[in-house]
Amino acid sequence: MAESQETGDLDESTAETHCQQLWAEWNETQHSEDKIFCEPFFDSLICWEATEAGTEAMASCVSAPHVGIYANGGNVTKYCNPDGTWWVHPASVTNQSWANYSQCVMQEWGQALGVNDLFVAGYAISLVMIVCALIIFFYFRSLHCTRITIHKNLFISFMFNNIAWILWYKLVTDAQWQYSSSGSSTTHGCVTLHIIIHYFLLSNYMWMLCEGLYLHTLLVVAFVEERKIMIYLFLIGWLFPVVIISIYAALRGSFQHEEQRAMCWTSPTNYDYIFQLPVAASVILNFVFLINIVRVLLMKVRLPAATAEDQERNQASTGHRKAVRALLILIPLLGVQHFLTPYIAEEDKEAHKQTNFVAYVCIQLFVIPLQGTWVALLFCFFNSEVSFSRDKILPMTEFSASLLI
Repeated sequence: MAESQETGDLDESTAETHCQQLWAEWNETQHSEDKIFCEPFFDSLICWEATEAGTEAMASCVSAPHVGIYANGGNVTKYCNPDGTWWVHPASVTNQSWANYSQCVMQEWGQALGVNDLFVAGYAISLVMIVCALIIFFYFRSLHCTRITIHKNLFISFMFNNIAWILWYKLVTDAQWQYSSSGSSTTHGCVTLHIIIHYFLLSNYMWMLCEGLYLHTLLVVAFVEERKIMIYLFLIGWLFPVVIISIYAALRGSFQHEEQRAMCWTSPTNYDYIFQLPVAASVILNFVFLINIVRVLLMKVRLPAATAEDQERNQASTGHRKAVRALLILIPLLGVQHFLTPYIAEEDKEAHKQTNFVAYVCIQLFVIPLQGTWVALLFCFFNSEVSFSRDKILPMTEFSASLLI
């Protein structure tokens, strides 16, 4: 037997306040009832009213907007034990009462899992390419220079970022950790992975910023002390994210409100701006750097020609080609392509999924998980310096092999 509960029209803070009022009223009147009831309970998503023992309470999925991809018409259920306690799932690591949110995610969960599999595949492909590129960079001594050192650090940040996201999709999203205990369980491993992901995410963006900053500095500054600038780049790429994510984790972890700790910290909070603002700033700065780099390239192109008219024509043609080539090559390195996947507000996500879901996912897949692949191809496998170093080694290898034969 299920008792329907009407809490769908209440927002989160109102639902919690309503639940506190219900608990206070129930606490005053519980001894006047002969029947046994489970006490009112707020699980950070839904306010569960006092429910008779041995029955199942029911609420609409609309009451739990933070679940994210709820199915219209679905219901959440929560069982009250015969002894008047809420049922606890045997697998719950937090020993909290459990509610069944499965109907709230089932209609679109298959589509979401399919998208997640595509993202995992994209991250895996990029991971393989990045690891191969790193092996090449570390193997050839002739590639040891400041620019390649920055590439190495960017690639390392890509590698750890991709590994972290693959773990997140397989251990958290697919396994539905966030729905394991009334939609609000938070395990230490889950939160730790959340923090690690956001550290390497921010570090990845910072190293993209370092790439743009270094290239821009080389073009606009006559003399660059490379050892000194590398110290600053290391601080920006590795240490700055430590400070930002530590502040984020400390503030979010110290906030004891259950809603803020819900679902492996996947629920949006105002604390997200702590790392989102540096990410947005890095993309905007790299866009400015990119525009200025292209502008400087156009200004510096000078080609000799027979006549002034030919010189002007050749200069314009060659300059435009070089500018377009530089633009296309530097876009994935600097992360400017992230402008193609703008932030979508929570209230717009459902409409967005219904109208442009496939197109948006395709763009995201091309821009985010496969970014490491494009960077590895352009700046390692198709790089002329790498090809030159490889060609120097191959003849020696072939000569050694011929001696053995």
